[in-house]
This record gives sequence, C-alpha cells and structure tokens, in this order.
Amino acid sequence: MIARGDLGGASAWGAIAAAQGAGAVLAGVLLLRVHIRRTLLVIAFIQPAWVGLLVPLALRAPLPLVVAAAFAVGFSASAFNALWRTTEQRLVPQAVLSRVSACELLGAYALGPVGLALVGPVSEIAGTASLLPAAAGWQVFSSTMILLLPEVRSIRPQRAS
Repeated sequence: MIARGDLGGASAWGAIAAAQGAGAVLAGVLLLRVHIRRTLLVIAFIQPAWVGLLVPLALRAPLPLVVAAAFAVGFSASAFNALWRTTEQRLVPQAVLSRVSACELLGAYALGPVGLALVGPVSEIAGTASLLPAAAGWQVFSSTMILLLPEVRSIRPQRAS
C-alpha cells in the first residue's frame, strides 16, 4: 500500500524487494567466512533491523532510505536463519533435532498466516501510521526481553569437530 501510494508503485516495491534479497545474499556470503561464537546474542542484536524498515515506511521516507533499510532487513533475516539453524544443530541432540525443528516450523507456518491475515484488517482499522510504529515498538520490546535472558548472553555453541 505504501509503495503504491507514496513511493512510486510496483517499481519501488521491486527495488525494495531486490535490496532485501541483496542483503540476504551478502549475509550468506559473509557468514561463510566469519565464525560467530555467541550466536544467540548476535541474533538478538540483529533482529531489531526490522525497526529500521518499519519506521521509514511509517514516516513515508524517501525511497532510497527505504531501500537501504530493506537491505539491512534482508541481511538480518538471512543472518538470523543461518545462525539459528547452526545453533539449533549444535545444541539440540541429534535424536530429537527433527522433532524440535518440526515443532518450531509448525508454529511459524501456523501462526505466520494468522498474523498476515490479521494485519490487513487491523491496518484498515488502526491505519498504517499507527500499526507500523506499534510493530516497531514490539520488535524493540521483544528483542530487549530476549537479551535479558542469561542463556542468550552466555551460550557459545561449540564448533563441530
């Protein structure tokens, strides 16, 4: 809606999506070279990158700023996935890894569509000018709560031998 109404339409959304993809690719390439010891801590710090996209969209920022924010979100999302899967494989016993992953993905795939189905009607009622800052606030709050967990700050998965 915002891309169509304020940023120039489909070509603007294409630039935003392409930037997000480019950020994801860069994160994947970078993580092939870098070993991160405290993966959960890094995950908790990179997750708020979404705030950097939600706020410019809410403020109807210029397209180049939104594109840069989308690049950061793509980088964050790709890094999150790589670091999460690595951590999960190192910490969850092999005998139950598939069940743990299945439960996790069931939650994501079951609740994701519910959230997507609700965001349209909620944005119609509240408006994107209210919904996007609220989503940004939730991202900051939830990431802060995760950082407060001692395990998140202390776990250092060992490298596979």
